[in-house]
Amino acid sequence: MQARGSALVLLSVAVALGALCWWGLSTATGEREAWDSGLYFLGVLPLLTAACALAASRRWRGALWIAPAFAAGEWIAMVARSGGDLGVWPIGLLFTAITHAPAFGLGLAIVARHRLRDARK
Repeated sequence: MQARGSALVLLSVAVALGALCWWGLSTATGEREAWDSGLYFLGVLPLLTAACALAASRRWRGALWIAPAFAAGEWIAMVARSGGDLGVWPIGLLFTAITHAPAFGLGLAIVARHRLRDARK
């Protein structure tokens, strides 16, 4: 039960950080959406990738769900800031999937490496 609780906390923190990063960056830069700023690609996404790698290397339960949870938090903030305007949500969802793929892929690769190493023992 302890592992499930810690995974829930980890994912809740990822959702909250996603929303906070989106809201904070778009407010600080004056852009309508956070990814309109270069800081999103130079700061937020590399930090997300590092967080996914750290969580996977520590073998935290739920590590593979960090990038999707972070994206969910971003979407919550995006909808809240735009007043519920989801006119181009399919394009936004595709763009979110593309931009978060490296973080998810790195976490997946690290988890796979751990599992392969454990299987060889």
